[in-house]
Amino acid sequence: MHHEIASVATLCQALIANDACATVVIDSDERLVAWNAAAGPAFGFSPETLRDRSMIVAGFTRGGPAIRKTLDALRGQSGTQAQGVGAPGGDITVAPLRIDDRLYGFVLRRADTAVADALRAELTVVRSQLDATRLELQTSTMELATANDALRSANEALQHRLDELQEAATADRHKDEFLAMLAHELRTPLAPILSAVQILGRQAGADPVVQRARQVVERQALHQARLLDDLLDVSRITRGKIELRRRKLDLGAAVNEVVEATRPLINAKAQSISVALPEAALFVDSDPTRLMQILTNLFNNATKYTHAGGRIAVSCRRDAEQAVVVIRDNGIGIPREMLSRIFDLFAQAEASTARTQGGLGIGLTLVKNLVEMHGGTVAARSGGRGAGSEFEVRLPAVAAPTSEGEPAGGALPSPSRRVLIIEDNVDTRETLRRLLEMDGHEVQEAADGAEGLEIALATRPDVVIVDIGLPRLDGYQVARRLRTALGRGPLLVAVTGYGQPEDRRTSRDAGFDVHLVKPVAPEELAAALHSRDAGETG
Repeated sequence: MHHEIASVATLCQALIANDACATVVIDSDERLVAWNAAAGPAFGFSPETLRDRSMIVAGFTRGGPAIRKTLDALRGQSGTQAQGVGAPGGDITVAPLRIDDRLYGFVLRRADTAVADALRAELTVVRSQLDATRLELQTSTMELATANDALRSANEALQHRLDELQEAATADRHKDEFLAMLAHELRTPLAPILSAVQILGRQAGADPVVQRARQVVERQALHQARLLDDLLDVSRITRGKIELRRRKLDLGAAVNEVVEATRPLINAKAQSISVALPEAALFVDSDPTRLMQILTNLFNNATKYTHAGGRIAVSCRRDAEQAVVVIRDNGIGIPREMLSRIFDLFAQAEASTARTQGGLGIGLTLVKNLVEMHGGTVAARSGGRGAGSEFEVRLPAVAAPTSEGEPAGGALPSPSRRVLIIEDNVDTRETLRRLLEMDGHEVQEAADGAEGLEIALATRPDVVIVDIGLPRLDGYQVARRLRTALGRGPLLVAVTGYGQPEDRRTSRDAGFDVHLVKPVAPEELAAALHSRDAGETG
């Protein structure tokens, strides 16, 4: 018996050891036997009640009747427990305390409402967080789907743009090829025209009417050649495909040279021109070809848009660190509304007048781009229609070159050379031969590349002038084979209608010393015959 009581006491102590739940143990007579620390607050025990241990189950706070009914049911059955006895403040679990089927009492437990409330509150928070997370995940999923759609649209737009750029690049390449072919086809007939004009000009005692007609043909042919150059150059400049070959140049001398070159146009319209140059040389760091292009376009515009008998004035001066050229005329002027866009591509102040005078509306665009490539500025001024125009070019001035250039004076007399012309165009070949023979050279001809190569290898001329577009063997093949067979040998001069930078590189790589673009001026050809450096004349 003692052992049995000890076992019950041990079991009771084990039952009340956990404070997670409020636990009390009553004996079969419903007297309070044991309890844990959480039992008082959970069941509403007072200190006095706990001390006298006479509290019966019916006295339990708010749970008595239900507990008694549960206890009566447990006494008459062998079940182990009955759960869920309702009571405000939480549920009570009642379990019989049996050892060897003997009923010693009952164990009552009530969940800690504070813990339960905290757990429920925490569960509510967790559920809220879970709901928020789920909502955030849904939102993120939707945003991700939207972002994927936007990315897909952006990729499609990018691919479309890339396709457009590819098409534009292809169209641009085709345009370049077309312009190069157009220039070649238009330059080819200009070459014999100008050569024939030069031959006529050297005939002594020609009728003044004939000479006048010759000058008109020459002037218009040169004008046509300049238009071709401008058309190709403005296309290349706007795409950044022109490189300047700079050196120090006397700006005053360049102005004077352009004035003299323009004088036939000025004389033809009975215009007067005044030129004011600085006493000391005024140097700029410039590409000589492009500087002449700038000045020539401005002088041509001045005489073109000035009436017969009009006046043109040009001045060249230094202003602080800048070299300034100003060209004024009393011609048709520029409408005020046109001044802001006079340098735009294809802009023309007076459509009807411009068409009468000729021009494509690209000359001033070319001037502006070339001046800016030199680090300078160009400005146009006018008082309006009929008030004349003024164009001012400003370029950075530089110090004079430290070494002397070529000696002053005219070119040295040209020694006689043995020259072979390989050209399939009969007119070009014959007129070029006549000009060279008039200069004292001994000339042979060939109408295609294979014939020319055979003659060159047999006679070993001093100079071989070769067209590029030849039948049987093209000019590049002729040059390569001559270089292979004769080494440095003769001076090779390419005379062609193709003048793009890549054309010049190709001819140089093939072995040509000089690359000249049709129509070739006589002085340019004369200089080429005495040079092995394509950079000097090409």
